[in-house]
Amino acid sequence: MPGALPEPILDGAASRLARPMERQQVAFDRESGFMRLQLAGDLRVEDLESAFVELLAHVDFRAGMPVLWDLRAGTVAGLSAGDLRRFRLFVSARKMDRGAGRTAVVVANLIDYGLARMFELMAESLPTKLAVFREIDPAETWLLANRDI
Repeated sequence: MPGALPEPILDGAASRLARPMERQQVAFDRESGFMRLQLAGDLRVEDLESAFVELLAHVDFRAGMPVLWDLRAGTVAGLSAGDLRRFRLFVSARKMDRGAGRTAVVVANLIDYGLARMFELMAESLPTKLAVFREIDPAETWLLANRDI
């Protein structure tokens, strides 16, 4: 059941948004050199947009760096194809700020995996290379392989 985040943020960065800290966290993983977003609960497109804005504003973020979206404590099952298109347009409008780095999305179940894969296909024209995973270790390995930055 979606709820609390699976593991603590590594640098303890505080959320600058009005969301409860336990529902959305963005931090720099100093050991691995990538940004980590952790979202929990029943996620709406506004939650994804909010997390993306927080990512871009994070003091440690640099355009093109690898990013891990850890959605294992949340679900995107309530999102429609229209919501995914909206988020794709939102990201596309900020593609220069995001840069061309790798983005890994980790989900916990098959429904979320299917929706995330749908977004992956929609996002093929973006400069960011996106991949969806069901487990965290392969996602982290993929992010760090053939570093784009």
